[in-house]
Amino acid sequence: MFTPYLPFHDFISSTLLVGLVFAFGVATPFAWLFAWSTATWFLVFLGVLFTAVLGAYCVLFSMPAPKSSSVALGIFLVLPVSVVFTFPEVLAWRMGSRLFDNSQVPFFNGMYALVAAVVSFSWAYWDTHIRLSQYKQSPAEPLGLMSMNIYFSDYSFEARDRPKGLTSLAVVLSITGLMMLQLLVVPSTSTEDIEVKRLIGTVGAMIPSGFFWGLTFMTLGQVAHLFAFEKKAAKQFTLKNFDLRLKWRHDYVKYHLPTPIRKLNLRLFNQHVEAYERYLDSQP
Repeated sequence: MFTPYLPFHDFISSTLLVGLVFAFGVATPFAWLFAWSTATWFLVFLGVLFTAVLGAYCVLFSMPAPKSSSVALGIFLVLPVSVVFTFPEVLAWRMGSRLFDNSQVPFFNGMYALVAAVVSFSWAYWDTHIRLSQYKQSPAEPLGLMSMNIYFSDYSFEARDRPKGLTSLAVVLSITGLMMLQLLVVPSTSTEDIEVKRLIGTVGAMIPSGFFWGLTFMTLGQVAHLFAFEKKAAKQFTLKNFDLRLKWRHDYVKYHLPTPIRKLNLRLFNQHVEAYERYLDSQP
């Protein structure tokens, strides 16, 4: 089940690769935008790399991984990157362009990103509420949410292979963006060449912002409602087939983890082997 996914196939090399992607993605754009020194870039790069690797370890090897910490880690790693395309004015100024300057509506794209986040969060939260209510009336497993499936038989969850309901959300975000353009930008846009280019650039910047903030806050809306549901039901959702993850951890550490790395801290890794073997011995 786990081998097709990058972090599960080879924890050491894959986690370092993912960490490097996050580190370059966060440190490099900001160093370029704000003219950081090489030392500052290097320190931020190492900090993000260490956080990504530590987070991957906690998510894969904690028993079980705390969901709230996993969400917080994702926000910490991803949100800094979003600043680059959420505020294209900053990037344009750094490049010496005044394409996105609009005295009538400054930072319009940031306003749209905020609206997209609120709409997506509310949409996903309300959609989760409706589907939970329908499940109570006619239980059928799994309960399909927008980006995950829920199994109430054992209070577990798993990611959907294909997200559900994204088309409707994309239509709503598109209509919202068009309305904002019509109300805030178009009235102050003339037929001059620079004004037409500014309008085209504004529309182009809205597309990645709506995509990123829409997906991010759609997920957060579902998670927020499920956290509230967990608290009300006094039960916690766990990853589907968690026993398979325990077996993967046991086999990986015992048979596949490079010996020099394992010897650096036997207690850190071997605790998972011992815990799983104790778990097997306790089973009837």
